[in-house]
Amino acid sequence: MKQNKLDPRDKVYNIIILINELKYQPHTYGTILQEFSDCKTLNRVLRRKLKPYHQRGKILKCHIPGKGLGEVLYYHELRDYHILFTSDRLGIKVYYFDDYKKISRNIIELKTYYLLKNNEWKYHMKSKRIFSGDVLKWF
Repeated sequence: MKQNKLDPRDKVYNIIILINELKYQPHTYGTILQEFSDCKTLNRVLRRKLKPYHQRGKILKCHIPGKGLGEVLYYHELRDYHILFTSDRLGIKVYYFDDYKKISRNIIELKTYYLLKNNEWKYHMKSKRIFSGDVLKWF
């Protein structure tokens, strides 16, 4: 898994950088814009630049369940990672990870993973077991 630290404005104005980064890491509008997520101008420019690539099928998007219609996750079809949405008593959690181990028919174990918190992917090195009943979506 690769985490690039570029200025968010570079990703917005040179969209090819963002599309190449989507092969290694999924993004929401908040993770792309980071500290500029409140800037309505950058938000509008980003949405306008992503739309043609999504319509042509170069990048894919899915709505994050339970977050409203504005919260979407962009990812690349030819990606090196898995995306997992789970539900628990604290809400919806979004993970992305490289590999996993199937423990039983209903349980998987993630060795290392990233968890979406606010506008940031937090890296976790400890393993986590996930029960299939908690999974909402898996890509």
